[in-house]
Amino acid sequence: MSTLILSRRLGFRKGSAPGLGVLGWSSAAFLGLVALTAVFAPLIAPQDPLQINLADAHFAPGSEYLLGSDSNGRDILSRVIVGSRTSLLGPLAVVAIAAALGSTIAIGSAWIGGKFDQVVVRVVDAWFSFPGILLAILAVAVFGPGLVAPVIALAISYIPYSARVTRSAAIRERELPYIEALQVQGFSAWRICSRHLLPNLTPLIVAQATVAFGYAMVDLAAISFLGLGVQPPTPDWGLMVSQGKNGILQGYPQEALFAGLAIVLTVLSFNILGDRISRFYQERG
Repeated sequence: MSTLILSRRLGFRKGSAPGLGVLGWSSAAFLGLVALTAVFAPLIAPQDPLQINLADAHFAPGSEYLLGSDSNGRDILSRVIVGSRTSLLGPLAVVAIAAALGSTIAIGSAWIGGKFDQVVVRVVDAWFSFPGILLAILAVAVFGPGLVAPVIALAISYIPYSARVTRSAAIRERELPYIEALQVQGFSAWRICSRHLLPNLTPLIVAQATVAFGYAMVDLAAISFLGLGVQPPTPDWGLMVSQGKNGILQGYPQEALFAGLAIVLTVLSFNILGDRISRFYQERG
C-alpha cells in the first residue's frame, strides 16, 4: 500500500499537514515514549524494581531515589518504568482480541444481512448486559488471580462495542457502488471484505481500539487494585496504587501518586488520540 493511499484512508489531505492537531500529536508522542519505555524497561530502570531495602523505606524524592521509595525501600521510578510493561500489555491484548473478533462479526453480519444480521444485532444487544469488571472478577474466581483471566474476560465484554459501531459503518460501505462493481467483476465475498471493505473501515476500527485501550487500562488497573490481577512483587501501575494507599495516610503518597499519574496521563493520551482519528474518519465520510 502506498503512502498516499494510506494517508488518504487516515484522512490526510493532499497539500495539508495531517490534522491531528497539537494535542493529537502531543498525545501520540507521549504514547510513543511510553511504548519505548515499556520495551526497553530493564535497560532504562536505574535500580532493581524488586530489590527490598527496608532501611530506605519511604524515602522522599531525591538524588538516590528520583521519585522516592515505597514501604519496602524499592525505587518507585524503577517500578513505574518496569510496571509499564504489564500495564500496557494487558490492555493491548484486550483491544486486539476485541477488535479482531468484533470487526469480523460486524463485517460478516453486514455482508450477509437479512435474518442473520437481525440475530447478530439481538445477540450483541444482549451481550451489553455483561459488565466487564464483574465478568473479569468471575473469571478470576474460576481460574485464579493473574493477568490472563481478566484480559480474556474483558476482551469478551468489549467485543459488542467494537461490533456495533463497525457494523453500522460496514452497512453503509456495503451499499456503495464500488462493492457492486467488484461483485459484477466476479470477486468473491471473502476477497471483497478482506481486500476492500476492511481496509476502508480501518480508520474507524483504529479509532475505536485507541479509545478502548484507555478504558481497558482503567479496568485492568482496577482489577489489580483489588488484588485480583497482577500479583506482587511484579510491578504494575494499578497494583502500585493499591500498595501505596496506606502510605497516603502516613504522609508518603509517592508510590500511589506517581503510579496513578502514569495511568491518568496514558489514558488521557489514548482518549485524545482516538478522538482525533475518529474525526478524520467522520470528515472523510
